[in-house]
Amino acid sequence: MLDLVIVGSGPAGVWAAWQAARRGLKPVILDVGFKPEPLPPLTRNLYDLRKEDPAQADYLIGKNLESLHNLHRPFMSPKLKGPRFHYVTHRSSELGPTEDLGFHATQSYATGGL
Repeated sequence: MLDLVIVGSGPAGVWAAWQAARRGLKPVILDVGFKPEPLPPLTRNLYDLRKEDPAQADYLIGKNLESLHNLHRPFMSPKLKGPRFHYVTHRSSELGPTEDLGFHATQSYATGGL
């Protein structure tokens, strides 16, 4: 029998489950979300990519110009707008719209949290 259901396996969810287990409770963590698309690993440093790789724009800007997000859309952390991280905020404005009240809210719909 379970004592606690935790929704989300990000850092806060894992910490809550750990604290519950330390107190003798039986927690379960539920998580859903988007996963990153399989991409080849980056095997070289940025200098070598810039100097030698003809596909460098795919790594640095993205095939859909993801890294240029802040030029034409609301601010997003530079970490999250890169080509390898766009899945973290995928469909967030549709799934959980927020209202700007003087700060930039970021929601993660990535498996494992932000």
